[in-house]
Amino acid sequence: MKSDKILLSITLCIWLYVSASAQTDTIAVADTTFQPVQSAEQAELKMNIIKLNLISPIFLNFSLQYERVINKFLSATLTGRFMPTSSVPYINSFYNKIFGSDDPAIEEAFKEMKISNYGASVELRFYVGKKGYGKGFYIAPAYRFSRIEMSHLIFVYDDYPGAEESLTFSGHSNANYGGLMLGAQWFLGKHLTLDWWFFGPLAGYQNASVSAVSSMPLSSDDQQVLKTKLEDWDMPLTEKNVYVDSQSASLDLYGWMFGYNFGLALGFRF
Repeated sequence: MKSDKILLSITLCIWLYVSASAQTDTIAVADTTFQPVQSAEQAELKMNIIKLNLISPIFLNFSLQYERVINKFLSATLTGRFMPTSSVPYINSFYNKIFGSDDPAIEEAFKEMKISNYGASVELRFYVGKKGYGKGFYIAPAYRFSRIEMSHLIFVYDDYPGAEESLTFSGHSNANYGGLMLGAQWFLGKHLTLDWWFFGPLAGYQNASVSAVSSMPLSSDDQQVLKTKLEDWDMPLTEKNVYVDSQSASLDLYGWMFGYNFGLALGFRF
């Protein structure tokens, strides 16, 4: 049994979880509600904004955001995000640079792997400009929940002549993040808006679980080697639980993770 290959596959799988958890939002919907207004300018304000993120669709993410303006300086948003099951975007472009593996079996396995994710986030926006009511520069404490699921990662090997074997991987990760966002929103005429959040560091706690099922029983030596390598694997700020038997292996990770949020959204006010 080539336990090094098994370890490499599990390692790369976890790496994908970590990197995928930092994806940007895609579609945004904001709703702008304000206190009773008196001036003619304020009377023309629209209460709702629907926005489409112009950057995130590149990464196959789609989201919907609802924003409610509480007063001139304060609003709250609720966002839902979804990525349908698909291959890892642009994996052909970055595989060799990121993974550095020239093993065709490992490369083929990762290019056939499927991932999906969904999440939700809330923001409390503080508009610091003179106009407000959803317009101008804002500072926003934010919370995000994200779940990533992985499947169809199949590693095929032939340690013994004429006997093809395989390991099938699947798993998921859940993460809760907190962070701070900086951005600005402009009104383009009576109905269009442009929302740009350019600074959004996130930090939080994530747990991930990856399991592998073998098509053939693992020998006791293979089990021990694999278990030892996984237990000795050092990951900063992370705790792990390892389980290996003759048919499968599992790795559970718990620890602090970091991400980043940014986007550019074109909106319609009504």
